[in-house]
Amino acid sequence: MTGNAAIYSSGPPPELSFFEDYPSAKNVQAILSADGVPSRYSLEINGTHLTLNVMPHSEVQAHLNGFMGYIYHLHHVTPSGHTQPLLVRLKDIRTILGVIVEPDYDEQEQAAQLVWSVAESLDALVFAASSVFSCSGEPLVGPAAGAEA
Repeated sequence: MTGNAAIYSSGPPPELSFFEDYPSAKNVQAILSADGVPSRYSLEINGTHLTLNVMPHSEVQAHLNGFMGYIYHLHHVTPSGHTQPLLVRLKDIRTILGVIVEPDYDEQEQAAQLVWSVAESLDALVFAASSVFSCSGEPLVGPAAGAEA
């Protein structure tokens, strides 16, 4: 995985302790919104800086509406049996984390490992490389699903 990704969860954002306890994580910080909910996490793993922005709750539904349209588009380009169950699941999403990785190429893929660890801990979906993946890394829709559709 290079560059950016997004994590879609039906639960609340992860606890700060998840990142504090993550192997090799340093300079772990959380910025809280006025209501005490995390709005951003920041950390470093062996020289790779990760920022996880928590989408404000007031913006989630509009984002999901657009994202569902994108899922339909992906389905028309590369049909997938996962499309309808995915669209149903997206209706329950409460938390969206936008992940920024700098530099965007992590040779040891430690940033990707963190993204998958967060997704697995939240039983979340991951959007990366123009595709949607399950928390276990199974491609559901998009170019990565290709032959698995």
